[in-house]
Amino acid sequence: MMSVLKDEIYYFKELLKKQKLRLKELYKVSNGVEHSGTMDCKRQIERYESKIKDLEQEMDQIPSKVFETITELINSQMRILNENGYLIHDAENLEFVISQIRYDKGDGLIKFDTTKENSDD
Repeated sequence: MMSVLKDEIYYFKELLKKQKLRLKELYKVSNGVEHSGTMDCKRQIERYESKIKDLEQEMDQIPSKVFETITELINSQMRILNENGYLIHDAENLEFVISQIRYDKGDGLIKFDTTKENSDD
């Protein structure tokens, strides 16, 4: 997925470069006068810039989705372990067990939450 997006971004950036050169040439030929050819070229440039921006935003979302999926998988496994009496304790505070992990989009870190273990088990 990532390589496909990179290829698409590259493709549209190349088209954008060509269109900008075309616009420059059109202005040269028309002595800087705006006409239908230059206006069409400008619209195409805007489309390419918008497409590149959309693709880059989509690419930025991929790591987030990957980490969210990984945390869901781990939390699912931890739930099964907990249901079967296998708790994962905090190494520094043994009375606490890991209740879940989560991906923090803000700083890009995977973090864990703990709860105090029930002593009546």
